[in-house]
Amino acid sequence: MAQYLSLPRIEGPIWLEPNDITILQTMILEAQEQLATLESRRDGADDSDSELTNLKDLKVVRIASLQNILTPICQMPLEIVSEIFMVYCSINHMYRWRGGVHQGTCTRIILTSVCAAWRNAALATPELWSELKVYREGYQDASAADSDIATQWFSRSGNLPLNLNISLHMDYEGNISEAFLAFSYRIRSLEIRLPMEHFEPFIHLPRSSFPSLEKLILDFRHRDPFYFSEELESQYLNGIEIFSDSQQLKYVGFDEDGFSCILENMKFPQDEVTSLIINATHCYSSQFPHVYFDTVRSMNQLVHCTINFPTRRFEISDTRQPIILPFLQSLTLSTGWDVDTGYDAAFFRCLYAPLLKDLHLINESQNHAEFVKQLAEFRARSAASLSSLHLSSFFGATISGKDNMFCITSLWLHVMHNGRAT
Repeated sequence: MAQYLSLPRIEGPIWLEPNDITILQTMILEAQEQLATLESRRDGADDSDSELTNLKDLKVVRIASLQNILTPICQMPLEIVSEIFMVYCSINHMYRWRGGVHQGTCTRIILTSVCAAWRNAALATPELWSELKVYREGYQDASAADSDIATQWFSRSGNLPLNLNISLHMDYEGNISEAFLAFSYRIRSLEIRLPMEHFEPFIHLPRSSFPSLEKLILDFRHRDPFYFSEELESQYLNGIEIFSDSQQLKYVGFDEDGFSCILENMKFPQDEVTSLIINATHCYSSQFPHVYFDTVRSMNQLVHCTINFPTRRFEISDTRQPIILPFLQSLTLSTGWDVDTGYDAAFFRCLYAPLLKDLHLINESQNHAEFVKQLAEFRARSAASLSSLHLSSFFGATISGKDNMFCITSLWLHVMHNGRAT
């Protein structure tokens, strides 16, 4: 215990014997009694008695240093402190942004700012630094230090897999992409929402850059009109191959709009993907439906699938080629608005999914005769036994719409009794 008494500050965990704690408590009581005596002497002394004031201040510092040794955080093993920090960060993992960083990111910064002991414990916990979420709203948020901050952040994560979520505005002029490219081989989850020009550094990486990638979400909405499909194809004749060797990829999400289809140019292993989300509500190329049908068709291991089809109607010529998904359990399809695109009917015309359990259909158009027909044929073909049926924004309030809704729910009457129908 003697070595702790001589330290001006304690920056790490300490170990005390039971008799050490008793001795410290006795020393604190004695110091407090001495402080009380000094206080009483000061009451009857001149306010200008600097010696008495200095003695009192020294005694206050002495009591604080002794109490610091007994602080529970100083007596906890580093492993327990780290566990507490990780739990704290997990319950403060709210989807809220402050100052360009995710609230969960701010929490980690706070832990390093309380005291030296907390900072050392946080920096010695790689799990706290294996995830980074950054949001840059526009030019005013751009920081020349973004790259350095991200590099320092990930350098604290040891050799752990990394989860990265970056959202950049089209006016962003920082250089944060350069930082995490150096750690690409360790990235397990990658979510990027950014203009195409900020994605260019990725495109030139070798195809083996993301060997640990399991989750990929790409959001290229609000792209510059310059990046049409013709421009992409002229630059990357063989497609975008940086994820081609990501053999552990299980979760894929694409969110895009405009006249070019990034998914058409993106090459990645599709055999082992179990979750797919496509959001293409505001896409305006006739190639989009074909690309999405072909993508789903090639992912025969899918378990969860969500597709928000374009609101514009385009002809689909390959609706007779089957989509066989033997492991599919949940499916969400969104089509329409005020236009009957026919994508939902075409999809079910091709689909075979015997294990489908959860079905969510979102459709605001009015002409559903063909869709109801294809859904009935899918039910007969796949013999899927649903446990959940959810119809959103469906059929409006028309009489024919209500009749069609009754036809759909009658296909899975057991859901009304044993499962969930909304």
